[in-house]
Amino acid sequence: MEVKGNIIIISARPYDMETSDKLGRVRGITLQYYPHGDLLPCNGEREGERGARVLDGNLPYDFQSKVTCAPAVYEMQGILKSAKTGDGRKDIPTVQITDVRFLQEINIEPVKAKN
Repeated sequence: MEVKGNIIIISARPYDMETSDKLGRVRGITLQYYPHGDLLPCNGEREGERGARVLDGNLPYDFQSKVTCAPAVYEMQGILKSAKTGDGRKDIPTVQITDVRFLQEINIEPVKAKN
């Protein structure tokens, strides 16, 4: 199933390496991003958990020109998939990002504490 939405890319790093197995050369861009807008983060799934998790993703190596800066808001297209949790007990929805389009640069600043 195809999905669209906005994400905040926190960081993006290209990689290009030789592997010792049958994969050979592996290239891409690793992303750390935060869902924004219609894609809401999961909070409090485990006791004591606070805040929202930053998600990891990958893009093809030739998408470097599309990820122009970070942190920034990007329109994202992807495919909704199902994956097992780390303990293998539960299926969770995940998004495989297939394309991004820059929307706007952002600044992340602390908010003054409420008294």
